[in-house]
Amino acid sequence: MAFWNQTQIEELQIENRKLTDQLAKCNRELIRYKHNEIIKSSLETERLQRECDDLMNEVKRLSSKLEQSILLEEYEEKIRVLKEQNLGLRKTIEHLRNLPRPHNERGAGRKSRVIPANVEFVKQARNEGRSLSEIAKLLSEESDKPWSKSTVKYILTKY
Repeated sequence: MAFWNQTQIEELQIENRKLTDQLAKCNRELIRYKHNEIIKSSLETERLQRECDDLMNEVKRLSSKLEQSILLEEYEEKIRVLKEQNLGLRKTIEHLRNLPRPHNERGAGRKSRVIPANVEFVKQARNEGRSLSEIAKLLSEESDKPWSKSTVKYILTKY
């Protein structure tokens, strides 16, 4: 067994303290490195989380825009159909406006007593040489309503 002298022991103790200090320093650096890595890792994680959130918001915005464009297309189709119906209705209105209307379309005012049979009777009686008064008397007897010679004259001039 070798004996160590006091100087060697002291040198070994000094060497041991140096190595212990060096180990502590390395441990501190390792902890600081790990801490920095954790911080870097958490910062990277936060950055990635923000990017994911931004992308999720963009997806929501685009899906909302897509839904709006689908609704817009549906409304544009409805507008096109309504415009076609409107055009058809305008054509129908124009056609109805161009149709001949009776003079008294509401049925208001004095009703005409003149019917085609009366017109023919008046013309035939006049051609036979009868006077306006005679024709008026014949019409009055036939229809149970009074006829005047001026009405007979009106029939002859108008019809």
